[in-house]
Amino acid sequence: MEIVFKKAKFFKKLIEYSKDLIDIGCLKFNKNGISLNTMDTNNCAIITFQINLDAFSKFKVEQEYVLPVKFEYLCKIFKTCNDSDTMTIKYTNLNNKIFFIFKNNDSKKTARHQVPLLNQDNDEFDLENINKRENDSEIIIAPHVISTITKDCSSFGQNIRIETIKGEEFTSPLIKFSIDDINGNAEFIYEENEEDIQKIIINNTINCVFQSHYLVKFAKFSFIANSLTIYISNQQPIIYSYQTPIGIVKLYLSPRLEE
Repeated sequence: MEIVFKKAKFFKKLIEYSKDLIDIGCLKFNKNGISLNTMDTNNCAIITFQINLDAFSKFKVEQEYVLPVKFEYLCKIFKTCNDSDTMTIKYTNLNNKIFFIFKNNDSKKTARHQVPLLNQDNDEFDLENINKRENDSEIIIAPHVISTITKDCSSFGQNIRIETIKGEEFTSPLIKFSIDDINGNAEFIYEENEEDIQKIIINNTINCVFQSHYLVKFAKFSFIANSLTIYISNQQPIIYSYQTPIGIVKLYLSPRLEE
């Protein structure tokens, strides 16, 4: 197996942000590209991504490989890779290591790393039903906006309540992010607009609470995303679906159960 990324920086950032959720990731290489489907370290969230073939200048994969690697160590070696470097990944069945090669044509520098594979089962999750569900609400939002909203909310409390609001008294559908804390409460209410909250689709209004520190981690992926759609249904996991220059990232988090 030998693959070469057109732009290394997006894969580097994808692994960096994923590291905040998982320790070991089983990267799957096959004819469709590179994918991941795993639960976070605390068994609360699920992260999936699919890196498409158009992200590579070379993609030679003879069969499917599932390679478990430690993401923290990947981030360490990625520090030796500049955004302008080419990134080549190689693997053969002759050893238990995956090779990363970073080459810079301007400085004539090449860095080579051998990353040991780990003993880890690839327990993928069947998400077909949840992805096909009819959502109560759907929000199309500029990625940088969710980062700001989440940062503002998390500074006030550990749980973020998300509600959608519609009715004859409102000129347009609304989405509200709020935090109730022993020291007070805060609310951030948004209407549709062309730049920030681009679309609010409400089939049924929702009222759900999620752990803020997870949503903060989810929001980090906004820095490599072109667009974000959030799918929400009452008493079901929230879904963040990011479109990035190299493929799709989806994040799932179950709501907090209220007493």
